[in-house]
Amino acid sequence: MFGQDYNFLSPFKHRHKEQRALVCGAGCSLNDIDFHKLSKDIVIFACNQATTSMDYCDYFCMTDCSVPSLNYFDHAINISKNIIGFGSFWLDRPTMEFYNKLKDKMYCLQRETSNIFNFDSSNNLLIYGRDVVHVTSHFAYLTGCSPIILAGVDLNYTGGRKYCKSTIFKKIVYWRDNSFDYSDEPSPPTTDWELDYSFKGWEIIKNQNPTIKFLNTNPKGRLAELFETISLESLYG
Repeated sequence: MFGQDYNFLSPFKHRHKEQRALVCGAGCSLNDIDFHKLSKDIVIFACNQATTSMDYCDYFCMTDCSVPSLNYFDHAINISKNIIGFGSFWLDRPTMEFYNKLKDKMYCLQRETSNIFNFDSSNNLLIYGRDVVHVTSHFAYLTGCSPIILAGVDLNYTGGRKYCKSTIFKKIVYWRDNSFDYSDEPSPPTTDWELDYSFKGWEIIKNQNPTIKFLNTNPKGRLAELFETISLESLYG
């Protein structure tokens, strides 16, 4: 049975108490991590295309209902222990073919409908946030994880690239109309604004959640301005 209200978060509450969360965006620096070396206490929350750089994750997280139409979706669901769709629009699509295939491990969780960034503002509601990593980080917090380590959340470009390379999926990843490969081409002009928008969300999250420990894995990314940067070696065990 898919989650149909906010209270369906209850099975996840404190599930990973005091374990480290690795919340993975799809920035280029994600390719610097050797996922096979990760310490066993780390819980992996992979957002969207981040799944193309790994062969296992504990949670595959999406806010965009277009993701199931993208070519890496089958890879993502096959490597994931749990699949999380954030947003009430997921609940409006029960006839989608993939629902029946994933009924034993997919959960559809509603979000708030305004930009709420205080992780402690409620026990059961997910923040709205400004991108999937914001919401996934709140979900990781609700599962009891601490600290929350942000990986591949670069919010800038390396050599014109927007996304990580598909090192495990090993296919070109296409977005939108499936005719433009954002992984290797310069990003369209609007994405600068999108990255700024996300960064400002992190500034708000930091200010509103001073007791929550966030860490960053990319010393060259913009989050290094906000959060302590840790070495990749500290993730391995």
